[in-house]
Formats: sequence, structure tokens, C-alpha cells
Amino acid sequence: MPQVVRADEGKLRQIFTNLIGNAVKFTERGGVTVRFEALPGAGRTLRLRGEVADTGPGIAAAELPRLFREFEQTESGVRTGGGTRAGPGHQPAVCPLMGGDIRVESEPGRGTLFSFEAPVERGEATALRPGPTRGGCCVCSHRTKGCAS
Repeated sequence: MPQVVRADEGKLRQIFTNLIGNAVKFTERGGVTVRFEALPGAGRTLRLRGEVADTGPGIAAAELPRLFREFEQTESGVRTGGGTRAGPGHQPAVCPLMGGDIRVESEPGRGTLFSFEAPVERGEATALRPGPTRGGCCVCSHRTKGCAS
């Protein structure tokens, strides 16, 4: 993974927040695994590929087609009182807006895997502006004076 990429930060943040947040919300036992990689593209373009897997209750195959519909709930959402599984229909709209896509694989009792791809551009580390951030000393947010970055 490159240290810096250029992309629509708001859309990427929405995807990450919804997928990771829902995986945590729906996983009572086991865990959540998050993986990211950047695949080469043409020129400075990269394909950011992300996966969020959980060991939650899973989703029945019959429910997968309605999973991303706005304001719909899956059975696991109803049982846990957790609302809609992927956020109210936003993910399939956000990924294509960025030129990417999103997929889901799930099996009741075995968890769920969301995977997405979105194009990003390789950025330059010089684009980072060192300075105070949320109580840290620089872009790395270390709370010590002897920061190594």
C-alpha cells in the first residue's frame, strides 16, 4: 500500500465507516478482519481493494438481493436491533460513483465478507503537511516529542 493516495475522501470514509462499523455491530463472537491492497493500474492510477469479513450471524442467500435497498432490514438486522446491514442502501451507490464496485458473500452462521474496489491515484508524501493533529506532534499523531516520522 502506498503511504498516500488521492481520492474522494468523503466517499472512501463513508464506505470504510459503514462496512467496518456494521461488521463490528453484527459480530458478538469471533472477530472482524479488514484487509486492503492497492493494485497497479495505468499511469498513477491504482485500484484500491478492500475486504471486511466478520464472524457474525451471516445473511441468508434469499436476503442478499435486498441487502443494499434503502431502508430494508435483513433478518439478522431485525434480530439484533441493528438496523440495516450495510447502512441504508448507500454502498452500491457510493462505489460506482467512484468508478468501483462492491460485492457481498455470506452464509448464515458463518459470517459475511464485503469486498470493494475503487480507483485511486498514487499520491506524493510531500503532499502531507506536518503539523499538529488531534493532540499529536505531526501527521502520525504520536504524542511524544521524539517522533520518528
